[in-house]
Amino acid sequence: MANARRFVMMPGPKPLPLLGNSWRFAIGQKPWRTRSLDTTLWTLRELAGAGGAAKVAKLFGHPDLVFPFCADETAKIYRREDALPHRAVAPCLKHYKQELRKDFFGNEPGLIGVHGAPWSKFRSKVSKSLTAPEVARSSVQCLDDVASDFVIK
Repeated sequence: MANARRFVMMPGPKPLPLLGNSWRFAIGQKPWRTRSLDTTLWTLRELAGAGGAAKVAKLFGHPDLVFPFCADETAKIYRREDALPHRAVAPCLKHYKQELRKDFFGNEPGLIGVHGAPWSKFRSKVSKSLTAPEVARSSVQCLDDVASDFVIK
């Protein structure tokens, strides 16, 4: 906690009065393009500097966002979560899983884009598979094949 910074001191694009930061994404000029989130995240990472985290505050209809760019700090955040963490749901992901691909996902909520009791129930079903090193090791070759195929094509 000695190195912790107050939220107001955290770096990030400065919001304008009344407009906040939403205008940046509405205009969509580099680096604030929602279709190029990788560029946006690299910019935020540069802003984060040695502190390891940056924020995007004052977005219409959204809570302020904090982006940690340090693996150790991210691990600490996840370890301190409640038993039923609340994470923002991306409307596009919800639509995809519940409408467009309901044939594939069925009633399973998955781990991304859900929170509360449905998340916890699903997480308990897959926990061992997600955390066992031998399971991860057995998937390496398959994932490498997919990644190599993606790069080639």
